[in-house]
Amino acid sequence: MKNLIKIIFLTMMTLILIGCSVDEDVQAVADSAVDEEGGLTEDIAMCMAKEQKANMSAEDWELRVEMAKGTKDLFKDSTETLFGAVVASGVKCGAPL
Repeated sequence: MKNLIKIIFLTMMTLILIGCSVDEDVQAVADSAVDEEGGLTEDIAMCMAKEQKANMSAEDWELRVEMAKGTKDLFKDSTETLFGAVVASGVKCGAPL
């Protein structure tokens, strides 16, 4: 019985750690979007970054990560689907307009 409890406990801890961990690319996109003065908090930016990754193609996501790192420009280099996903994530996560 003790072993069963230990296994359940370790499984729960593993799931919590996996659920709370953040991909470096998602973190980079979120960090680039934060604008405290404009009302775009870290929580909203993280929500937006996760939504964008979930709803973009792999190619668009890579382009978005490059934009976050400063090597590409959102308005100059983006595609319609990428720009639409960024706007949609802002609406879904409650970003200020």
